[in-house]
Amino acid sequence: MKVILREEVAGLGEPGAVVDVAPGYARNYLLPRKLAIEATRGNLRNLDQVRRMVQRRQSRLAHTATGIADRIGEINLVMQTKAGEDGRLYGSVTTADVSEALQEQFSIEVDKRKIEIPEPIRVIGSHEVKVRLHPEVEAALTVTVEPEDEAQRARMQAAAQTPAAAEPVGAETAPEETSAEESSTEAASDEAPAEQQAPPETE
Repeated sequence: MKVILREEVAGLGEPGAVVDVAPGYARNYLLPRKLAIEATRGNLRNLDQVRRMVQRRQSRLAHTATGIADRIGEINLVMQTKAGEDGRLYGSVTTADVSEALQEQFSIEVDKRKIEIPEPIRVIGSHEVKVRLHPEVEAALTVTVEPEDEAQRARMQAAAQTPAAAEPVGAETAPEETSAEESSTEAASDEAPAEQQAPPETE
């Protein structure tokens, strides 16, 4: 079945491309999601017009995506989940979790398929996540994962704010102690000749 793509589809092509796909894939996925239109005779005859329409739509989408990208780049998405004392999560943070949190916290709607997490997030801390809003527009989102347990979160925050303990200075004082010992040894050696030179007692 031939369709004309309205948006870029991974593995198929760019907006405006005419591609052959399985009928079920077209009817159950591409057409309902408005990712493509059917390549009817009328649409093919007016293909240039259809492509111009697609380009205008893509231009509007790119403009909107740029605004969303600017907003995403300025926010810190804080997510709380269960974690062990070592900071490892009981599970992982997924693209669906990030999508849902963006909607709940900032009313930003982003399809989970547009969120890219190179490796599953399995530890607390800050992580950078790429959001592909449009073929020409990407945003870097900061995701900060915290423990769900309030007491555990307070302990970790306190530990992060506690200054590091001073390094032991034993290695620096060792030479001074050695010098003191050497001084005592030198003093003892200075006194020894005096005792040897004392005249013997007479009976």
